Amino acid sequence: MLDLYTLDAAGNPVRCADWVAWATSDFRLARTEVGPGYVSTIFLGWRSPRPGPPLLFETMICEVDGLELEERYATRAEALAGHAQAVAVARAFLAHERADDGPEAA
Repeated sequence: MLDLYTLDAAGNPVRCADWVAWATSDFRLARTEVGPGYVSTIFLGWRSPRPGPPLLFETMICEVDGLELEERYATRAEALAGHAQAVAVARAFLAHERADDGPEAA
């Protein structure tokens, strides 16, 4: 069974008892366009029972060929810091790819 969470007014996760409260949550925290793709950080709002703190936030690099990243975090602050780091990684990767496609590669 899944544990469901929603965000309170301050953006902190709190357990919720029903699917209606969960379904009305705003799940997007950040989205940054990076070249042909983007970095997305969302509030998952659920977790499978397992030991340790719930990892309720997720950052992914999407639609950047040759680069995959998916990280989960326990707090909003960790997730937003991870988002900034993922944006930097994606930009550096794309800059390196463009450099490899430069005049020397022709």
